[in-house]
Amino acid sequence: MGEKKAYSFAQICIRRMRFFGGRIKGERSLYVYKFLNQIKFEIEHFESFFDSDLDFSKYSKVLPRVVVSVGNYCTLRCKECSQLIPYAREHYYEEKEVLAQNINNFLSDIDMCVCVDIVGGEPLLYSDLTFILDILISSDKVAMIEITTNGTIFPSDELLNFVSNKGQSKVLFKFSDYGRIAKRDEIIAVLEENKIKYEKISMPIWYGFGNSDVKNNNRSEKELSYQYYMCMDNVACKMIAKGKIYTCGRASGLEDYGLLTKKNDDWLDLNKPLDYTTIRNFYCDKRYSSICNFCGDYSTDNMKIVSVAEQLE
Repeated sequence: MGEKKAYSFAQICIRRMRFFGGRIKGERSLYVYKFLNQIKFEIEHFESFFDSDLDFSKYSKVLPRVVVSVGNYCTLRCKECSQLIPYAREHYYEEKEVLAQNINNFLSDIDMCVCVDIVGGEPLLYSDLTFILDILISSDKVAMIEITTNGTIFPSDELLNFVSNKGQSKVLFKFSDYGRIAKRDEIIAVLEENKIKYEKISMPIWYGFGNSDVKNNNRSEKELSYQYYMCMDNVACKMIAKGKIYTCGRASGLEDYGLLTKKNDDWLDLNKPLDYTTIRNFYCDKRYSSICNFCGDYSTDNMKIVSVAEQLE
């Protein structure tokens, strides 16, 4: 696929009107609106898959979702991986007891996190996945658990049996459509046989980060604020990994790559319990993130379309 811009001139005008119009009314309302809208979206998504009598209106301390990384081992080497996994200096798995404590510290002062998304790398490579799933399924502070897989390997019999017997009311397998490199259809047949819920994510295009030349773009605060607000990940992809909550998975990957800024506003420390207000502010009161400087043209008006899951040699 040749280089192609993601936005037309008309779309760019709409993006700028939405952002700068909101700033005139009150900049904070932009981020609070996105936060609340994400909560609504996650609740509707949960209700579309699961029959439940959960009354979300009774909860006051609600978060839309959090991404939990079990490590950065993967079966693929995608050139435009958002987390820069093929470029990491070293690969690792999270220690299960440490990750469990980080999750508990995250959940300690909230009433409900609508969705917890388990990712890697490839999470089906993680030998302690059922251990982490058990903690999340048992928690009354988690409505839905997604397992995001690239569809290249089959779930183990242990995992299938565990989810079938204990996780049917909460667990959803989510498949990214990477075409012929995946075994998605064969895996889905196994899930259906075990009466496990799943979702297929259509992915005709990817948006590029320019990973072949990761560099500091030295954008102004105004440019970073616009880029951060327009990013699809700023509310939906806060990530728990390595004892921290990161601004997004990209921030975690940049640290593995050796380029994460030393500014600590790009993460919260999970070595102790966090109060809800601190976490909520991290979700919806940030105006920009310094890591956006290392995202190429991603979420800017110059964002480019790239080939889906193009593999490095």
